[in-house]
Amino acid sequence: MKQTTIAIIGAGSVGSTTAYSLMLNNVTSKIIMVDNNEKRSEAETEDLSDALPFNRTKTIQTGTYKQAGQADIAIICAGAAQQPGQTRMDLLTANVDIISSILDKMAPISKDIILIMVSNPVDILTQLAQNLTSLPKNQVIGSGTLLDTDRWRGYIRSEIGIAEQSIHAYIIGNHGKDQVPVISSASIAGTPLTNYLSTEKLQELADKAKNKAAHLIDNKQCTQFGIASCVTALCASIVFNQKLVLPVVSFSEEYQVYMSLPITLGAQGVGQNITIALSKDEKMALKASAKNLQDAFKTIK
Repeated sequence: MKQTTIAIIGAGSVGSTTAYSLMLNNVTSKIIMVDNNEKRSEAETEDLSDALPFNRTKTIQTGTYKQAGQADIAIICAGAAQQPGQTRMDLLTANVDIISSILDKMAPISKDIILIMVSNPVDILTQLAQNLTSLPKNQVIGSGTLLDTDRWRGYIRSEIGIAEQSIHAYIIGNHGKDQVPVISSASIAGTPLTNYLSTEKLQELADKAKNKAAHLIDNKQCTQFGIASCVTALCASIVFNQKLVLPVVSFSEEYQVYMSLPITLGAQGVGQNITIALSKDEKMALKASAKNLQDAFKTIK
């Protein structure tokens, strides 16, 4: 295993589950847990350390924000949690202050670090992180619509009985109500997905994927396992230079905003921007999604 250090900032349900997922998948040799609530961070670290003998992660420890700033990868999960009835955008004001404070305490930040934003609203906070750190844009990403995409593919699999890995369908744009399921070019082995399911059914399943987080929050107050698995996949693609094509929050030169689009992800962060074929309606929806994000970012003081 490559000797890497991954810092997780925020030792709550998402952060601790991400740490466990990283360990189970043998992604990193060292994990640093950081949280304002030191007792919670220490307790999670102690609990997770009991799993060390069963995987290749050698060290998990509590640490400081400055130590996190020198890690190979820093995952930011901290912030106000979405409550029942709230949208991700409702968290903007509170989480802008929290993320700004975290990044300030991480300074000086390694010039080679890759930042992964998980806190919501993830698109705007990813852009904020890049602005505040002045890191190269390819080194600052967000989890974005990767989880929405995986949920959509999972619902499609349940309908047609074909594994998610063979379903080439993406949800892009804003990780929120304005996200855009790309139905027009979705395919399986080059065959249009609309040969298997109607456009209306695919849209219905995309809406179900979009609303799943709200359903889970209403019933268990959080989501943790899916997002932890997604973040683990992002870290693995970076650590092992896999260059997977993933729909994550990155800077779009075309739209001049951070939002989810398919990119390759490797050791240097974002590699290639993958052009995805869109219908006229999908292009219009993506432009609207980008405009809404631009307008929301302008409200940050």
